[in-house]
Amino acid sequence: MCVALRSHASESHRCLLCSFSGGVIIAYVHDLSEIKRSQRNNLYFDMSLQTQDKLYRAVCFSPEKHQQCKTTSESSSPIKLTKYQLKRNTFTEQDEIHINKRSRLFEPASHEINFDIQQLEQVLILIDLKTLQLET
Repeated sequence: MCVALRSHASESHRCLLCSFSGGVIIAYVHDLSEIKRSQRNNLYFDMSLQTQDKLYRAVCFSPEKHQQCKTTSESSSPIKLTKYQLKRNTFTEQDEIHINKRSRLFEPASHEINFDIQQLEQVLILIDLKTLQLET
């Protein structure tokens, strides 16, 4: 069980705070949406986050973070993220990163960046190849 969060919903549910050392993730922002309003009247936006070896859908429930994500995306710079949660999307069965008002976004130090931004098509091809290798 993860000590950073209260508990996991199931054994298969993984926590990014456990999966990534120190509860920190370095990623590039792709496909940033405009701020939207949910059916429950909450403001949010979503994006894709490219880590060194995976592409995540991320949902941010803190609209004041939109400008920082937009600036990062437009400059093709990485972002450092802490205090986030990993949630299983019940429709897609994929892990998503959830960002809220307690989450922190920083500019990573140069020594923390050990991979380059990829075009989304290249990222998806790499993910498919890794999945294929795992299945064989």
